[in-house]
Amino acid sequence: MPAYSPECAATQFVISRDFIAPLLCGEEIASGSELQERLTGIKGNRFAKAALDMAWWDLNRLIFDKRELPHWGRIERNLSAVRQDMTERLHRLYLEYQRVARILVLNPPANVLARHFHEIRLQEIAAYFDAISGGYWGKKTRGEK
Repeated sequence: MPAYSPECAATQFVISRDFIAPLLCGEEIASGSELQERLTGIKGNRFAKAALDMAWWDLNRLIFDKRELPHWGRIERNLSAVRQDMTERLHRLYLEYQRVARILVLNPPANVLARHFHEIRLQEIAAYFDAISGGYWGKKTRGEK
């Protein structure tokens, strides 16, 4: 019930959904003042406009101004180290996959237990690659498109 002003949460939602969103969806807005200019055609509804304005400023600051994130440099360095570590691990795992596959093809162990060990290890590595590639590895190794 609008007891404080003519606007309430329900009217803010309707104004935002039916009028503001269609006006701004898919548009690039470079500044807060540009956002206000685009909203001039909608009279009143200060709370609905303010909510959008606050969201624009918060998102814009967090996305584009790395100075607002005090630990950004440390986070970026850590992510870079994690990417490097993951790349190295995947490379080692792929080399192991190739080694085990070569053993099974070129020099299969006569011992059934040793052969099964290699086959299972090959399946484990393939399942891991399939999981991290979203199924791409399995499709490619089976010859699917």
